[in-house]
Amino acid sequence: MNYFLKWFAGESIVLCWALNGPNVSAHWRADHVGVCIEPSTERDHGSSVIWVPDGPGEYIVEVKLVRASDGILLTSGSTAILADED
Repeated sequence: MNYFLKWFAGESIVLCWALNGPNVSAHWRADHVGVCIEPSTERDHGSSVIWVPDGPGEYIVEVKLVRASDGILLTSGSTAILADED
Protein backbone atom coordinates (compact mmCIF):
# COMPACT_ATOMS: atom_id res chain seq x y z
CA MET A 1 0.00 0.00 0.00
CA ASN A 2 1.41 3.37 -0.99
CA TYR A 3 0.78 6.54 0.99
CA PHE A 4 1.46 10.25 0.53
CA LEU A 5 1.35 12.69 3.46
CA LYS A 6 1.26 16.49 3.40
CA TRP A 7 1.81 18.83 6.39
CA PHE A 8 2.68 16.19 9.02
CA ALA A 9 6.43 16.75 9.48
CA GLY A 10 7.52 15.81 12.99
CA GLU A 11 4.29 13.98 13.86
CA SER A 12 3.87 10.22 14.27
CA ILE A 13 1.21 8.73 12.00
CA VAL A 14 0.07 5.13 12.42
CA LEU A 15 -1.11 3.13 9.40
CA CYS A 16 -3.62 0.50 10.55
CA TRP A 17 -5.27 -2.16 8.44
CA ALA A 18 -7.94 -4.85 8.75
CA LEU A 19 -9.04 -7.65 6.43
CA ASN A 20 -12.52 -8.93 5.58
CA GLY A 21 -13.51 -11.75 3.26
CA PRO A 22 -14.31 -15.46 3.06
CA ASN A 23 -13.29 -17.40 6.17
CA VAL A 24 -11.43 -14.44 7.68
CA SER A 25 -11.21 -14.88 11.45
CA ALA A 26 -12.03 -12.16 13.99
CA HIS A 27 -8.28 -11.76 14.58
CA TRP A 28 -7.71 -10.50 11.00
CA ARG A 29 -10.92 -8.41 10.96
CA ALA A 30 -9.50 -6.34 13.85
CA ASP A 31 -7.15 -3.41 13.24
CA HIS A 32 -3.44 -4.23 12.90
CA VAL A 33 -0.60 -1.71 12.99
CA GLY A 34 1.09 -1.83 9.60
CA VAL A 35 3.72 0.81 10.22
CA CYS A 36 4.41 3.89 12.31
CA ILE A 37 5.25 6.72 9.92
CA GLU A 38 7.56 9.53 11.04
CA PRO A 39 7.44 12.17 8.27
CA SER A 40 10.59 14.28 8.20
CA THR A 41 9.34 16.82 5.65
CA GLU A 42 6.01 18.52 4.92
CA ARG A 43 5.58 16.18 1.93
CA ASP A 44 6.45 12.55 2.61
CA HIS A 45 5.57 9.24 1.04
CA GLY A 46 6.27 5.55 1.37
CA SER A 47 4.68 2.13 1.31
CA SER A 48 3.69 -0.70 3.62
CA VAL A 49 3.02 -4.39 3.00
CA ILE A 50 -0.43 -5.67 3.93
CA TRP A 51 -1.03 -9.42 4.24
CA VAL A 52 -3.86 -11.00 2.20
CA PRO A 53 -4.56 -14.77 2.07
CA ASP A 54 -3.61 -16.74 -1.03
CA GLY A 55 -7.26 -17.32 -1.80
CA PRO A 56 -9.66 -18.14 -3.21
CA GLY A 57 -12.03 -15.22 -2.97
CA GLU A 58 -12.36 -11.48 -2.83
CA TYR A 59 -10.91 -9.74 0.21
CA ILE A 60 -11.54 -6.20 1.41
CA VAL A 61 -8.56 -4.40 2.93
CA GLU A 62 -9.56 -1.48 5.15
CA VAL A 63 -6.83 1.08 5.88
CA LYS A 64 -6.73 3.96 8.37
CA LEU A 65 -4.20 6.70 9.06
CA VAL A 66 -4.31 7.82 12.70
CA ARG A 67 -2.33 10.56 14.46
CA ALA A 68 -0.42 8.77 17.24
CA SER A 69 -0.42 11.70 19.69
CA ASP A 70 -4.20 11.88 20.11
CA GLY A 71 -5.70 8.93 18.19
CA ILE A 72 -7.51 11.21 15.73
CA LEU A 73 -8.50 9.44 12.50
CA LEU A 74 -6.96 11.41 9.63
CA THR A 75 -8.34 9.37 6.73
CA SER A 76 -9.52 5.89 5.85
CA GLY A 77 -10.38 3.82 2.83
CA SER A 78 -10.81 0.31 1.52
CA THR A 79 -10.02 -1.69 -1.56
CA ALA A 80 -11.08 -5.08 -2.91
CA ILE A 81 -8.42 -7.65 -3.79
CA LEU A 82 -9.26 -10.78 -5.76
CA ALA A 83 -7.00 -13.63 -4.60
CA ASP A 84 -6.02 -16.37 -7.05
CA GLU A 85 -7.21 -19.92 -6.54
CA ASP A 86 -3.75 -21.35 -7.29
